[in-house]
Amino acid sequence: MLRLLTLILFTFLTIPSTALATSTPPPANLGEQEMMQENIPDSVSTTARVLEIIEEGTELDEMTQAEREFQHLNVEILSGEYKGREIEVIGYNYADTYYASSNFWFEEGDRITVRFQVENGEISFAAP
Repeated sequence: MLRLLTLILFTFLTIPSTALATSTPPPANLGEQEMMQENIPDSVSTTARVLEIIEEGTELDEMTQAEREFQHLNVEILSGEYKGREIEVIGYNYADTYYASSNFWFEEGDRITVRFQVENGEISFAAP
């Protein structure tokens, strides 16, 4: 009886794992993988200096319906391939909410970390 029970238990434990192993999808086609990677812009993080605060205030985030503070800044990139270039960035501050992961408030002259995306050699998106 014990042998029969052990055999049944072993069968139920090994069959599902064998079935899962055979249903694993094949590796992605290299051509498709390259095409997907081509559509992803390069992301860069670098140091910048705040040259000017263009605008700051509060607004309602349409997606979360939470009030958020924002700063529209003109910054100079201090390192990397785009060193010396001035770009505009907009940062948001979700104070006292679930989304309070990017709390900041910058002043002119501050050194900040800026991340931006590059498409076709041009900066397409930037944020502090």
